[in-house]
Amino acid sequence: ATFASPSQKTIEASSRALARIASVPENVKAVVEAGAIDTLVRTINDYKDNAAIISSCTPTLLKLATRDEDVQLIVNAGGVQSILRTLVEHPEFEEAAAESLKFIEHLGAIEFDMAPLVEGGSIPALITAMKKYPDNADIQLQGTRGLIYMATCVANVDVMAANGVLDVLRANLEAAAAKGTKLLATCSMYLASSIALVDRHREAM
Repeated sequence: ATFASPSQKTIEASSRALARIASVPENVKAVVEAGAIDTLVRTINDYKDNAAIISSCTPTLLKLATRDEDVQLIVNAGGVQSILRTLVEHPEFEEAAAESLKFIEHLGAIEFDMAPLVEGGSIPALITAMKKYPDNADIQLQGTRGLIYMATCVANVDVMAANGVLDVLRANLEAAAAKGTKLLATCSMYLASSIALVDRHREAM
């Protein structure tokens, strides 16, 4: 009922409370069975132009994306499309972008079929967010990891190159060297090596 409240603060607090409950693995099944996934996706859609609400609901949805059947429920409810829409339509929402990238990276990590995301414009959206927030370490790391999971064919690599991914990687490698952030450097080099498998992009590097 609190998600139906007209108060933004109440909705944000409800989502964060739900995330705390779902942080205990044994609670996830009960939370899902109570209809939390549909409620969260509906809230994201109802408040698609509200950065604060999206930023509170997206990580809660991620907490529930632990079992294959729950990920499928999120897909069926349109949750993946809603999260991608935030990236595409609202690149100015920095915190929401970071949470969206984290969710997309998680999908790759659990071997989710990334093709629908690619078709929905995820590659340029990820790169746009990385360009917009060069000093946001979470966005750079999660964005790079997300792109790694999508660099699986020449067509996807071509889209990355066309959207300036090489410039982003160069900037991240320079920043990683200056700050000593080994994880970002490792992920950036891994993505660069995937891109380098395509001759014309290797030459551009």
